[in-house]
Amino acid sequence: MLEYFYNQDSSVKLRNAAIVSAFLFLFRMIRPSVSSITAGFSEILTFVVIILWILYAEDKLKTKKNEPLGLVINVGVLAASVFFVFTLLNLLNARYFSVYGLQGFFTPLFLILLNALVIGVGVFIFAVFRTLYFLRQKKDLNFYFNVMAGFLAVTFIAYGVIPENSSLASLKSALYVVDVILFALNSIRVAWIAFLSKKQKITLLILSVMLIVIFSLNLSLTSPTVLSSVSKTASVIIVSFSPGLHALFNLLMLYGIINFSIVFFTTLFHLPTAAAFDRKAEEVASLTDISKLVSQVFDFDELVESITKLTIKVSESDVAWLAIKEPEELKIKAAENIGAIEAEKVTKALGQQLQEVQDVTVVASQEVKIKLLDSYRTLKFDSITIAPLKIHGVVSGFLFAGNFKKSVYDEDDLKTLGAFAYYAAVALENSMLIKESIEKERLEKELDIAREIQYKIIPSEPPKLNNLEISTIFVPAFEVGGDYFDFFRPDEENIAFIIADVSGKGISAAFVMAELKGIFETLLSRKLNPAEALIKANKILTKSLPAKEFVTITFGILNVYSGKFKFARAGHTELLRLTDSSIDEYLPDGIGVGLSAGGKFEQTLEEKEIQLNEGDFVILFTDGVTEAQNKYSEMFGLERLKRTLLQNANKNLNEILNIVMKEVSLFSKERQQHDDITLLLIKWTGNKNLTNNKEN
Repeated sequence: MLEYFYNQDSSVKLRNAAIVSAFLFLFRMIRPSVSSITAGFSEILTFVVIILWILYAEDKLKTKKNEPLGLVINVGVLAASVFFVFTLLNLLNARYFSVYGLQGFFTPLFLILLNALVIGVGVFIFAVFRTLYFLRQKKDLNFYFNVMAGFLAVTFIAYGVIPENSSLASLKSALYVVDVILFALNSIRVAWIAFLSKKQKITLLILSVMLIVIFSLNLSLTSPTVLSSVSKTASVIIVSFSPGLHALFNLLMLYGIINFSIVFFTTLFHLPTAAAFDRKAEEVASLTDISKLVSQVFDFDELVESITKLTIKVSESDVAWLAIKEPEELKIKAAENIGAIEAEKVTKALGQQLQEVQDVTVVASQEVKIKLLDSYRTLKFDSITIAPLKIHGVVSGFLFAGNFKKSVYDEDDLKTLGAFAYYAAVALENSMLIKESIEKERLEKELDIAREIQYKIIPSEPPKLNNLEISTIFVPAFEVGGDYFDFFRPDEENIAFIIADVSGKGISAAFVMAELKGIFETLLSRKLNPAEALIKANKILTKSLPAKEFVTITFGILNVYSGKFKFARAGHTELLRLTDSSIDEYLPDGIGVGLSAGGKFEQTLEEKEIQLNEGDFVILFTDGVTEAQNKYSEMFGLERLKRTLLQNANKNLNEILNIVMKEVSLFSKERQQHDDITLLLIKWTGNKNLTNNKEN
């Protein structure tokens, strides 16, 4: 039951504590004096309130655990505040109190407010003692502290429910003695003192003396001796509210006296070595700074393996693994004492937290519990440290270290791991740069080959015919584009043209283009119509195209004398026909070449025939034109293209081409070109030269 409340979020703990506290204080407002029956209920309710506030206080102190002097000062301020309030009460005692309870001006509301202060101060002091107890400890000391806390709880209940004249009254004294002994045994756990600087230790000596005095004064004002209305007003008020709370507060004052007495002598003992400790810390810091400047370059695979092995030694962890950021996800590159699949699952489980990690971070057991079930074992991490691999403010991956045993990563561990992670990041960066340099050199050679191929297969200028005007432009987005166009003369009367977009880029696309050129030159010699040629090309290319690659093609044949134009479209963009006053859009059925080796390609392919009139334009383009984007991710679109063509239909082809490219460039000037742009304009000037051409 307690574990359930312990594992709740901090906000839920605060809400629970506030609700139960409100109920307790409302109950005591209604019933300021309790009977023997309701006294037990009141004590139990008070006990629950204390437990809930302790759970919340421990959560809030997690962020302060590396500031022990700050915690000690806070304890001193609160203890001094209680002393001031108790002293003021004692000064007012003769006028307002008697040994039998509250009288006169004071009301139950005052009693509740004072006891709320006692509960708050007691809870905070206990939470601080617990935080300091575990601070810098490498061993699992939960058992010893839990035993002491358990006896405190039993003492609280005993003082709350056992009357003074009961035969069990001696049990209360026995519990009191046991608590004091446990205080002394647990107070020797002060490992955190060794990690303070000399200046901090001197400050702690002064604070310890002050706290011993304050705790002693508070104890003298609330000690469980014979109460007097003259000098023990605080005891009257606390006992009338909760005898258990009175006993607990006294015990905490005793705990403070014992604890800070041991802190005083321990600090005094460490003081002679403080200067040496400070020097050592400076040396380590200097070595860390130097290590950030030094790195070695290894083979990448060997490097990541070495880093994960060294991480376990550096951080004294059970497992370690390294993940590198890739475009879509974190990729596990190496894992030590943990399977790669398990490491990947843990990394995914921490995904949300990783987005916020900029410095070394510890995921504690009470915040995240990860259980991975397989046929071999169940993993339950007590804590995981995440160290970002960061250079120049950019996180390229993460180094993880995990513990299964009860162990806490302290501040020095995190600093060491952070420095090591920086060193590892530099080494990995150098290794990847060398790898990228080699890869870049290889790609440059590949691109040179692809560029040479592309220059040879794309016409340097369009063919010149008496009754046909042709203008083309090709603007690759990268060094080697995936667009292709060409013209063929199967006979004297006809001209064939092809425009294509290969899904791949680089040398692979260049080879596909070269293959397309050879295929269509061969097919046209057999007098095939456009649909037949595309079907044959699909059967050939499906066998040779790499997996997941395809080609969109528009292939047409134009009779230069009659203006009769046949074409088929294999998944390519629309074909446009521009007349004097309108634009017709043609989008016959067809899927990309290479997507289907069976009958689906043939079944869906549609051949279209249109008759061009004198002065008509045929416009072919790739999607790089219509899909050019502006800064708002809007596309240039087919409508803008059609509108631009219509507005400039009276100009010559080269002018129209330049205007279209200018419009596309202005539209997308704030976005980098992401796709190749190819545009073909073909104008049939009519059959006026038919006789002359035939005679020639």
